[in-house]
Amino acid sequence: MRGIKSILFMVKNKKRLLIMILFLLGMESIVLIYNTQVQKYLIDDVFLKQMFDKLYILLLLLFSCIFLHAILNSLIPQVMQKYNYVIQKELSNGLLSVLYGYTIDELREKQTGNYVNYFTGDIQNAAIFVSDDIPKGIQSLFSVIIVSVVIAFLSPFLVVAVILFSLLIYFVSKKIEPSISESAGRAQEAKAKVISVIEEEISGTREIIAFNNKEWEKKRLISIFFDYFKHTTKEGDFQNKVIVRSEPIRWAVIWISLGYGGVLAMQGKISIGSFVVLYQFSLQLMNAVLSFTRFITSSWSQMQHIKRLEFIYDHNKKFNENTENLPSSFDSIKFHNVDFTYKGGKEPALKRINLTLPLGRKIAIVGESGSGKSTISKLLMRFYEPDSGDITVNGIVIQKFKNDDWFRHIAFVTQEAYLFPSTIRENLSLGSDYSNEELEYACNLAQIQEFINQFNQGFDTVIGEHGNTLSGGQKQRIILARSLLRTPEILVLDEATSALDLETERLVMRGIDLERKNKTTIVIAHRLSTIKNADVIFVMQHGDLVEYGAHNELLRKNGYYSKLVEKELLSSYTRSRLDTHM
Repeated sequence: MRGIKSILFMVKNKKRLLIMILFLLGMESIVLIYNTQVQKYLIDDVFLKQMFDKLYILLLLLFSCIFLHAILNSLIPQVMQKYNYVIQKELSNGLLSVLYGYTIDELREKQTGNYVNYFTGDIQNAAIFVSDDIPKGIQSLFSVIIVSVVIAFLSPFLVVAVILFSLLIYFVSKKIEPSISESAGRAQEAKAKVISVIEEEISGTREIIAFNNKEWEKKRLISIFFDYFKHTTKEGDFQNKVIVRSEPIRWAVIWISLGYGGVLAMQGKISIGSFVVLYQFSLQLMNAVLSFTRFITSSWSQMQHIKRLEFIYDHNKKFNENTENLPSSFDSIKFHNVDFTYKGGKEPALKRINLTLPLGRKIAIVGESGSGKSTISKLLMRFYEPDSGDITVNGIVIQKFKNDDWFRHIAFVTQEAYLFPSTIRENLSLGSDYSNEELEYACNLAQIQEFINQFNQGFDTVIGEHGNTLSGGQKQRIILARSLLRTPEILVLDEATSALDLETERLVMRGIDLERKNKTTIVIAHRLSTIKNADVIFVMQHGDLVEYGAHNELLRKNGYYSKLVEKELLSSYTRSRLDTHM
């Protein structure tokens, strides 16, 4: 039932194309049946009764049917191809929307190869099933009904015989259905594993070579590929069993139609023309029945692709439930008794956090590694959802807002800078249209413009896969410039300058402070020197918010923050002494 709902979800916005395909296929079946019927009159009236005055009319009808059938044969694949493309586009966009709406935990439930297989395998097969297999299956059923009615006028017995044998074929197929369905599901899972391993091996090529691990990786891939081959072969074997068992029944119908039709013709109960078309109609009926049963059989395999994509339907329903309009301006962002533990973690990352972010200010969140400071930013970005408690904007829980609306107001920069294998311009703009002056202004603030000027092609320089031609600090500054171009209402910097030297970091932060005056900037940093001028500093320790206030205010308290400052000063002094002696 859920599979049917998923199919309806796929076709609901493209009903016209589906109706057009069904109409054209129906026309094709009618033309084929009429073409066969014309042959009866050609044999009986023209050749046997020598009514040659009908020859030209019947030949005209015959050639008209052939011509129309040729046009339909040319037109139907084109419309089906368009419908296939539309469904693939809809499903791909839907899948991307789902992936973009996932939390990190949800994304990590499957390997990258699984998601790639959704696009390259499941979506393509589901689109073929919906755009090609289902319409042709309906056409086969339509042909069965029409041809059965036509044969019934000539020989009711033959209709009953064909239907009984057809039911026999169906039950033969039905018996093997669970095995086909199970094998198809396992084959798709095995294929996803193959893609995952290939993706891992390509991504980890340098590590594999460096650790001389090539042979082990080859054996692993061969083993997983053999598992995939085993399941696909098993699926094919079960489908072949259906064909092998149904073919003798098909031939039995042919012999019955020839024998019984021949007897009727010899007894004078039907004409020679009727005998010829009765035989042809019997073949058409049998082919239509077999086509329909094969459609049913293949549906068991193809429905596995539909089932694997059902989460698109489910998540789109979930996204549509988030209908609260995001306020045009933010008055408050608050954490209310927020608890959170990472999946597989033993200790909570956050423990009943209560805090209010002062908007239009520079906010810092500090603490040692594992204190929970980055977790706050990830919950704010909705990469994860709180285990309990709420995060609210103007008193409304952020889960009630659509992700797209929320992300239009917030930008997030981490120490793990990801760049696309494209030009610097495209990595900065991400599809938006910025002038060179706007790009240069943002890049100057991020202290990266001077480096870009060294390239002959400037902003149009291609930076390679993951930006591998750039250093870590250069990548971070491009990401910073990208976020500044957007001028978001809230900017979250999570260790966003960790790869920069102290002087460059100081210049970058000064530029950000000037540009974002009276705007909300949340800075999460290990280096406390970068956040001394923050309007408020939240201090985290082992998942607890232990104190907050301005820099000087916290120093006067002589609490945990003071210890962090002293620790950093001592570390800085030790490094400088070591540098002096080296």
